[in-house]
Amino acid sequence: MSSKRQRQILGVLLTAFALLMLVSLGTYQAPLPYASPWSAANACGPVGALLSFFLVWTVGRVAAFGVPLLSGAWGWNRLRQNEAAPLLVRSALGALLAFELCALASLGGLERAMWSGGWGIAGSLALRSALGNVGSWVVGGALFGVTLLAASEFGFHWVGEVPLHCSRSSRRCEAGASAATAFRRSPGRHASRRRARRPRHPPHPRTAARASARSRPRRMRGRCRRCRSRCRRRSARALGPRRVR
Repeated sequence: MSSKRQRQILGVLLTAFALLMLVSLGTYQAPLPYASPWSAANACGPVGALLSFFLVWTVGRVAAFGVPLLSGAWGWNRLRQNEAAPLLVRSALGALLAFELCALASLGGLERAMWSGGWGIAGSLALRSALGNVGSWVVGGALFGVTLLAASEFGFHWVGEVPLHCSRSSRRCEAGASAATAFRRSPGRHASRRRARRPRHPPHPRTAARASARSRPRRMRGRCRRCRSRCRRRSARALGPRRVR
């Protein structure tokens, strides 16, 4: 079998595994106490329940969705026959970022099944035993920042654009708030409100009569209907019957 077909078969298998894990994690339910993990209800049956329970218990439910994402990316890479080295670097950096986030979540005391998982608890215990409460936060935050900066140079270009978009949005919000404050403090705004609240008196009867007279259509007697002026083209109806001498 050729290497091209082997890559395509591997890509199909990885894509199928990604779909299986995605459905299993989406329909995951925690098993009952003292019950086997595969006895919980799941859309992919006992195998899906067991795989989702293992992932949730190991890396947390939020980080577990990175497994089908990573598997789908590798399946697409094999189907398209692209180079594996760039994707390998991105996969390693993504896994390292997920581990550091889970460790920080465990330091913050978040739930294990949802956020930190087993590896986050292990990382937080190692940091606390070596550096204490404050030192673990300092070192963990520094490591996460360094990894984030390194990831922005190796395929994660959107990481460097997020702070720029946040700063731009904050500037826009500040500009909008200052404009709204200036508009509220402007004297013309209150004057326009006073004018709008001022009651309108009814018009004088003579003024109303003049306005109604102006709005009436003018008589067309003795004038042409086309050019509305006294010309030779007068209709017989406008001039009336001719006088017999």
